[in-house]
Amino acid sequence: MPGVTRLSERGAVTAGGDGDVIFAGAPPTAYRADAAALSADALREEHFGPAVILVPYADAHDVVDALRPLGGQLAISIHSEPADTEWVQTVLPQCVAQAGRIVFDGFSTGVSVCWAMMHGGPYPASSNAAATSVGMTAIGRFLRPVAYQNAPAALLPPALADDNPLGVPRRVDGLVQ
Repeated sequence: MPGVTRLSERGAVTAGGDGDVIFAGAPPTAYRADAAALSADALREEHFGPAVILVPYADAHDVVDALRPLGGQLAISIHSEPADTEWVQTVLPQCVAQAGRIVFDGFSTGVSVCWAMMHGGPYPASSNAAATSVGMTAIGRFLRPVAYQNAPAALLPPALADDNPLGVPRRVDGLVQ
């Protein structure tokens, strides 16, 4: 059953939207839930397409409490005014702890293949929180470093051999070779 259908069936949320506009095969829909309901699986699943869950809060501490059960995220968006600086300072550390990208006054839909892109985050958003799955350094997500400490030269893989038969760019004693 699609995630949006499961959202609609939960008592803690109510569906909206008039159904006249269709985007990516679904009408844009807003759901409302209280912070306690965020621990429900259907509310914590990723939902692609035009769906949003609105969670009312009394203060910044309520927002921090609501974020905690959500676990690792790829991105968190913060929409605020200049007068909200103190509020944002209260919420921001929790956002940083839970997301690989913090978007201010925007939406996290723009993923660009560039050197500055970070599209990863703490588990379960990513299997490797130190890497990005999009961008120029995405290959790092699939690498697992292995050190060959004190290995005899005959046992080193070709990429590490002293004569560098593969011509791999590398540093030896801090110098690029």
